[in-house]
Formats: sequence, C-alpha cells, structure tokens
Amino acid sequence: MTTAATDDRLDALARVALANVAAVYPYHLTHLARGDDEVREPRRLYPAFFGAYDWHSSVHMHWSLARCLRLNPPAATAAAIAAHFDSRLTPAAIAGECAYFAAAGRGAFERPYGWGWLLQLWTELDALAAQSPAAARWRDALNPLAEQLADRFVGWLPRAEFAVRAGTHVLDEALVTGDVDDADLPPRRQREPGEAKVDREPALLLLAQPVGVDARER
Repeated sequence: MTTAATDDRLDALARVALANVAAVYPYHLTHLARGDDEVREPRRLYPAFFGAYDWHSSVHMHWSLARCLRLNPPAATAAAIAAHFDSRLTPAAIAGECAYFAAAGRGAFERPYGWGWLLQLWTELDALAAQSPAAARWRDALNPLAEQLADRFVGWLPRAEFAVRAGTHVLDEALVTGDVDDADLPPRRQREPGEAKVDREPALLLLAQPVGVDARER
C-alpha cells in the first residue's frame, strides 16, 4: 500500500471517530438515577466519554483516535485529534468520570467490556507518549480512572463465578484480551514488591466451563 493510500485510510478512520465522539445524539443510556437531579444527559454525567452512542463506544473511539495518532496521520488530522484530546482528556473531565464510577450503585457500570476498553485506551496513550512525549498529558490525565477500573477488575475477577454469554457487551471474552496484564496497568496500580502477578486463569476457566458450571469447581 502506498503512503498516500495509508494516509487516506488513516484520515478516513480518524474523521469517522471524531464525528462519532462529537455526536451527542442519539444516545443509549444505562444509568441508575437516585433522584431528579441525576436525570441528565450523558455529557453531564460523564464529561470525557460521551458521544458515539454510549460510554464504551466513546472510549473505543478514543482508543481508535489514539491508535491513528500513533500511526502518524496527515498533519491536519493529527492536529484535530490532539485538539479533541485536549478538550476531553483533562484532569477535570476525568475527575468527573471517577466521581460517576465512585457513586453508590455503580460498581458494575460497564463491567467488564467498558473497563477493558478504558485500560486499552490507557495502554495506547502510554505507547503514544513513548513516541511523542507531548501525549503524556492525556495519559496522565486518564491515570486516576484507569487506576480505579484496574482495581475493580482485579477485585472482581476472583469473585466471578459464572461466564456471561448473553450475547451483549457484558460478555466475559473481554477478560482474556490482556486487559488486566501488568503491562496494561497505570503506574500506581502495577504490582508492589512481593504482590502476586495478575492471573488471567480465572477468566480462562470462566470461558471454558460448560453452561451452569461454577468456575470454582473446576
């Protein structure tokens, strides 16, 4: 493939992703509202990852943009992605995301599919920062949310008793993509000296078990 063709494809992919994250309607909302004050549109609930129909799709689109940026798209496209990241991946916006996840009744929000994509986004931004140090500001802004969800992932996995095969985005296949490998964890969530390595065997057992079999019995 020629350089021109590669640039055209990167530009097209980036433009689609930018259009998606800018589209606040329509949206699909899975949200526990505990009062009138919590009946709000997505951009008021989670200020970084709205648009693109739902939360995990917005995170996925941001991963797509980070990957496109790491592949050196045309200058105008790179500038558009950087401007978007500067508007969304800010400490204030990520603090709002953390507050949303920390609120009572939201412990399972986007588990595990959205959690996995968030950690993949952090990993992609980390790789981008190694290539372009200026990108470290986006990775560092995302750190608190990545740490929060990495903690949830590591805490939940040993308690998961049955594989979820409902045919939706709560499928447990997300658990075997490397989402909770040490390499994918933000610095403050990586192992302390003497701490056991994150083990994906429970996830593999979940997926291997026949329907109705408790993974702890295998």
